Amino acid sequence: MLLPPLRLQALRARRRRRTPQAATPRHAPEARQVVRRKGVRILVIDPMNRLEQRLEPGQTEMDYITDTLNKLGRFATRNQCLVILVAHPRKVNRNEKDGTRRRVEMNDINGSANFANMSDFCLVVDRNDTKQIATIYIEKVRFKHLGSAHTEAKFVYNHLNGRYWPCEEDIIHTPQGERPGPVNTQFDNENWLKNNEEQGRLFE
Repeated sequence: MLLPPLRLQALRARRRRRTPQAATPRHAPEARQVVRRKGVRILVIDPMNRLEQRLEPGQTEMDYITDTLNKLGRFATRNQCLVILVAHPRKVNRNEKDGTRRRVEMNDINGSANFANMSDFCLVVDRNDTKQIATIYIEKVRFKHLGSAHTEAKFVYNHLNGRYWPCEEDIIHTPQGERPGPVNTQFDNENWLKNNEEQGRLFE
């Protein structure tokens, strides 16, 4: 049966409304403008739940995460920039016997399967307050010439300027006794930030 053009257009419109689609991140136009006008090549979204989450009828949270990751991937490709998406994990409970916490893993993030499958790189940052060391675990590297998966790097926090610096882990001596901690590091306390006037020009 052939439908009149007006009825056919109305039917197509209803079908489009019923199709679940994730909303485009609200600040995508502003991000695109900064990338194109100012030459910014790294876009950091921290944390992911700052993005406005509007689920369409029939859409699950997993569907929303998948659509959002697809949109961010297309944004990065079209604008030739790096998009770093920070997703905070669920709280990791302490071990009942010794009070320690295991290290954070990809499985501790909601929708972790989507992140692992759709991202080009997956990094897990785990901070050990007892050792005062932050360890970055490289869980996935899609392009092998850019690095290796299942490796790690250790960093120590510089309280003077708020930056992390590479270190190694070994036994250190403290007034409370010996314990594992950071060694073989040299802090750089130079100011890397531009002055207020120069930073303001980025957003003119």
